Amino acid sequence: MTDPHLEPLYACNINEIVSTKDLNQSKEEREADLFASELLLPSRLIKQSSNIDSFQDILEVAKKFDVSIQAAVIKMIECTADVVCFICYENGRIKWYTASSNFKEYLRIRDIVGAPISKLSSLSSCIENNIDTIQEKVPAYIWIENREPDEFVDEEVLYYPQYDLAYILIKAESLVNFEEELFL
Repeated sequence: MTDPHLEPLYACNINEIVSTKDLNQSKEEREADLFASELLLPSRLIKQSSNIDSFQDILEVAKKFDVSIQAAVIKMIECTADVVCFICYENGRIKWYTASSNFKEYLRIRDIVGAPISKLSSLSSCIENNIDTIQEKVPAYIWIENREPDEFVDEEVLYYPQYDLAYILIKAESLVNFEEELFL
C-alpha cells in the first residue's frame, strides 16, 4: 500500500460518512451529507464496482475516487448485493461496523461495538505475528448470532499496527441460500 491517501490518518470520521438516516441531524445536514456523498462517490458509478470480493476491490475504488477506505467501503456496501460486513477495530476494541442490505436481511451481527477482538478472528494472528494482511475462513459464530460451530465465513484483515487500527471484511454468502428464498 504505497498510496499515502489510503493510510488511516486520512480517514473520515464515521459520523461524516455513515448513512445519515441513523444520525440525529437536521434535514439540511442530512441533505448536505447525501449531496457530498453523491458528488464524491456517485451511486451509478459505484454500482458498477460494487462487487466486494476482497479489500483489493475497495482499495481500487478508494484510489480511483480519491477517498478514504472507509468512505469507499461504506458507499460500496450501500450499493452491493453481496452478503458482506465491514468492521473497524481501533485501540483494542471494535469501533463501528456497517453491513450490506443482504447481510442485514438474512443475518444478524453480534453486539460487537466496544468489544475486544475474538481470539478466533484472523486479526489476532495479525497482531501476534506482526503481519499486515491475512485472509482465511473463521467460525461464523464469532461475528454472527445463531450460527453453528461448523459454519464459516471468509474474513480478510488489513492491519495497521502503527495506529493499532484494523479493517475486517466479512463475506458470508455461504450462509445464505438465495435460491431457497426465491421459492418461499
